[in-house]
Amino acid sequence: MSAKAGTRVVFALLALTASGAWAEKNMFIVAHQDDDLYFMNPDILNAIKTGNSVEVVFLTAGELENTGTYWAEREKGAMNAYTRMAQIAGFSTPNPATTPADIECRADGGFLSAWSVSQASFTTTSNTVHSWLDFKLQLSGTSAIDLVFLRTKDLIPSPAAMVNLQNLWLTPDASVSTVTADQTTCNSTCPAPGNSPWYGATCALGATLTQQSYSKEDLIQVVTNIIERFSPATVGILDNTDIYASAYGWNENTNYVPNYNLDNASHVFSARFSFAALLRTPLMPRVQI
Repeated sequence: MSAKAGTRVVFALLALTASGAWAEKNMFIVAHQDDDLYFMNPDILNAIKTGNSVEVVFLTAGELENTGTYWAEREKGAMNAYTRMAQIAGFSTPNPATTPADIECRADGGFLSAWSVSQASFTTTSNTVHSWLDFKLQLSGTSAIDLVFLRTKDLIPSPAAMVNLQNLWLTPDASVSTVTADQTTCNSTCPAPGNSPWYGATCALGATLTQQSYSKEDLIQVVTNIIERFSPATVGILDNTDIYASAYGWNENTNYVPNYNLDNASHVFSARFSFAALLRTPLMPRVQI
């Protein structure tokens, strides 16, 4: 991964808690279920340690070239990572040694039983209803970690020149669908505790999401709505420029970067969508780049 992807745009807006102390909500918007951990830590961990509420929005399913529900395992991995960070920050969460491996189904798992899930929806101006999943880990009475998954497909079937977010941004009338997640792929049946580790790809908490399609405008409107619902004090996004990769011959209008020596085009275009959404919010945030 390039250092380029770690650049963040920060929007500052402070809010007062009921006790009168300054508090923040911190949002991070990324393409895949590891971009936040690679490129936005230790900011995220420090926010959790401070007692801030953190929301991370994942625009794609991150399925890569894999078939099946590889992306579902990545979602569960993200939740396990954030549970670990909450523990490091001093919050009490279920211990896998005492919590049945009822959802994660792994010898080192069991963390997911601490999470809850809800589904939210928004109707765009195209009169299309779009839904997403919000997994929540409540840390205290006032702070929580929310992981929001839109599950749009990351890659156009080979031999495409561009990833979906890139194609959606650059190509008129383009659309991208979400991955399929029904009760067959999202069952939560696991072996009894003590059995051999099971690495099957079931969706976390059995959470399904009806397959849907996004246009460029749909995605911008949905991300805008997600931002407004959370009303964050700060928003971190990936680098929305092509300055780094273009120095090595990458052309954003034609090329998908298939390796991490330069950068992943999904990073760049997830940031384009994020920035476009931020410009539409009524929060009038202060921008610091």
